[in-house]
Order: sequence, then C-alpha cells, then structure tokens
Amino acid sequence: MRSSRNKKSRKFLLTSLFALLIIILLVFGLSRLPKYINKVVDKTTKISEYNLLLQNFLGTEKRNDTLILFMNNAEQRYGGGFIGSLGYVSLDKGKIKLDPVREVYYYDYFFGEANYIEKSPDPTEGEVLYSLKDSGQSLDWPANAKRADIIFERLSKKNVNTVLGVTPEVLKYLIQKTGPIELKDYKLTVTDSNITETIQQQVEFGKDKRQGKDPKTILTSIVTVLMERLQKKNIAELKDLALGLEKLAESRQILVYSSDYEVSQLLKKYKLDGSLESTSADYFLTSEKNLSIDKSNAFIDRKISRSFNIIEDGSIEVSAKIVRNQTLPVSFPYYDPNIPDVLTHVVRKNKSFIKIALPKKTQIIDYEGATKLEFRGSEGGYDIYGFQSDLEPLVPSEYNFKYKLPFKLAGESTFQLDSYIQYPNGGWKNEVANEFVAPKGWRLKYSNQPIKQSGGKVYYNEKVDKDIQLKLIYEKK
Repeated sequence: MRSSRNKKSRKFLLTSLFALLIIILLVFGLSRLPKYINKVVDKTTKISEYNLLLQNFLGTEKRNDTLILFMNNAEQRYGGGFIGSLGYVSLDKGKIKLDPVREVYYYDYFFGEANYIEKSPDPTEGEVLYSLKDSGQSLDWPANAKRADIIFERLSKKNVNTVLGVTPEVLKYLIQKTGPIELKDYKLTVTDSNITETIQQQVEFGKDKRQGKDPKTILTSIVTVLMERLQKKNIAELKDLALGLEKLAESRQILVYSSDYEVSQLLKKYKLDGSLESTSADYFLTSEKNLSIDKSNAFIDRKISRSFNIIEDGSIEVSAKIVRNQTLPVSFPYYDPNIPDVLTHVVRKNKSFIKIALPKKTQIIDYEGATKLEFRGSEGGYDIYGFQSDLEPLVPSEYNFKYKLPFKLAGESTFQLDSYIQYPNGGWKNEVANEFVAPKGWRLKYSNQPIKQSGGKVYYNEKVDKDIQLKLIYEKK
C-alpha cells in the first residue's frame, strides 16, 4: 500500500515539476531573444530585463505562486483552448512547493461559490457567471488569465502571482525531441503524431474513465516519462529545448501573465502575454470557439484571403474570404461510460463561432450568405464581429465579407500601408493570402515581407503560425 501511495505521489510531483520546467525553460528562451531585444535595448538593459523575469518566475527575491492552465486547443476557445486541467507551483528563495495537477472540475464543482460575475464585452452576453473552465472567453489573454486567477484564488484560498497557459503542442514538441513513449499500463505507444488523438480517446472513453478514475491520468503518465528523460539532460541540452519552446511561445502555444506591473509590461513587450497587439494601422485577427463540444478544431484547414483596393482618395476597401475545411470525417465512435446507451464521437461535425477583430470604426459594407456577420462589442481597442460556422466534413466552407478601413493613406510622392495580422492564441497553422491593388500611377517601392507582383498587383501568400507585420511603401511612377 505504501509503495502504491509513494508511486502516486511521485507522479504528482513529476507532473508539477514538468510545469515548473516549462517556466524555467521559457526563462532560458527569454535570454536568447536577440531578434527582439537587440533591436530595442542595449546590453545592460537586456541583462536587467532578463534578471527581472528570472527573479520573478523563480521567486529568487520574493515568493512567486504560479497557476498553470492546461488548454486543449483541439476544443478551441478564444483564450487558446478548453481548460481541462490545472497545476499550481510556489517558489520562494529556492524552496519549491508543488500541488498535484488536477482536473478542472475538482475546483469548478464549487464554481458558484466563487461568484465571479463580469460584464462581457460581447453585448449579446450581458452579465456572465464565469467558471474556471470557461474563463478563456476573451480574445485578449491577460483578461482570461486575470479572470482565472481571481476564480482560482476564491475557490482554493491560495495566492496567484503568475498564470501560465500551455497547449498540447508543448507535449508534442517534447515527445518529438525525446522520442516515443511506451505506456505499458495502457498498452499504447504515444508519438508526436498521435498524441492528440490518443489523449482525446483515453479522456473520453479510456480505461481510467471506465474504472471511475480521473480520465486525465494518462497525462500524468506521459509527463512522468518526459520528466525522467528531461532530468537526465544537461544545461546545454535544456537550453536547446528552450529554443523550441521559444518558437512555441512565438506561435502563442505558451502564454504568460503576471500581476506585477513591471513584469507584465516586459511580457507584453516580448509578445509572450497573448494580448491584442496595439496598432493604429490595419489590423486583422480571427479566432474561434468550439460549439460542437468535441475535438474537431485540430482537424481543420484554414485560409484567410484579403484583397485591398486602395482608392484614389487614399481610402481602403477590403474584400475578405475565410475558408474552413474539416479534413477528418466524423470519427472515433464511443460510448461514454457515464451515458452507456448513447453513441457519440470524439470528432463530430465542427460547429464554431468565429470572431474577427478589426480597427475601431471599421465600416462593414457587405457580407454574403452563411457569414451573417454580427457586431460583438469591442476588445483591446478593436471592433469585434462574428458569425457561426457549421462544417460538413471534407467540404470546404467559404465566408465572405467586405469592409472599409477607418483611415486614409496620405502622401504626395509616396505612401505607406502597414498591416498587422495577429495569430490567435493556441491557434493552428493557417494560410494567409493578401492582395494589394494600388491606384493608377503608383508602384511598389519596398516590402518588408517576401511578395510577388503581377499585373500591377502585389501578393503575399504564406502558411503562418505567428504574427505577421506587413509594410508596403508605394511611389509615384
């Protein structure tokens, strides 16, 4: 009996240590961000900022209590993914206190006691009583993290200074770097290519759920193996792993929030906090929330196309098209042990609500058919519009709309068009295609991104998993 308890305690310990390791590796990554830092600060400032983040995250100067949100982006939310599990780590001058990673319902069973009510920025929702699992409803991640922080503190009676959000892409990356994992208890081999499907199936109808245990136990088993492997790595190898985590942070699979103002400003500066980017230029963000209560968002191809028509007076009209294609049919049938008479599927026909952020006072000119574009309030200084997308598997669906930007371009002999395309938190790689049509008598002089030109038009077309900033300078012929 004691051996069994010790083994279980060790698994909880390793799981929590894994969450802590993410923080440590991320700090290593922050120290290797010359492409950001060298452009804006000198060496002395860089060291000072790195030390501040290091001291804050690791609690070297004062205690740091970190709430870890494990966000499943296969069941997409605007904040990155459905929050299925939570971890909690305290660091205080070299001392570490770890709580076991728990299923979100461990806390949310009593979420009404937190009584966290907030007016939603979406005018169709009004006052909302939030739970932890549904705290990621904003496009701006710091708002989600602060919401989760408050609810968790009220339910657990524990302090939180830092909130860390991670998606399964982090686990996928570490398995890719360290090799497949044999889980003898489950008679499974987990690889970077099957981890998403494996976890979803085990959580929904695996042996742990059938036996009345925590269905997320498989995550603890995977993390245990990863921790045992990572413990054998030296500092140089951990720094190498940190480079990959840096890329995951760049693609918004790792998000960090701090209640400390100075630290929060650094996180925002290095685009690690998942906040909406501030710009007075053209801005575009599309994010989605799963409505079908399944894991189909992991199996969707997405393409965003925009055609910019620059008119003689400097105004800009944009024709936008979003194409979504569910690449996997209804799959992985199962009977939920709690509802044994009902056949369901891990992957169903995807239903999602799509939100689009545009510059404030953008004028919607038109939309077509199923798009049914609705105004959904404002966030981060941007107007938010949305529509519901119901997909038939293997059949691409198109959503078209047209809008006019709230500013004009100006210049006697040259003008500059800036466009910022923000990648969604916890998002999946998508194709971005932009077309720019200038007025007669003007030609492109400079672009900061690789483009193609044909027939007087400028084209930018890439598959992206991070924010894209476009700068085009035109001159008179």
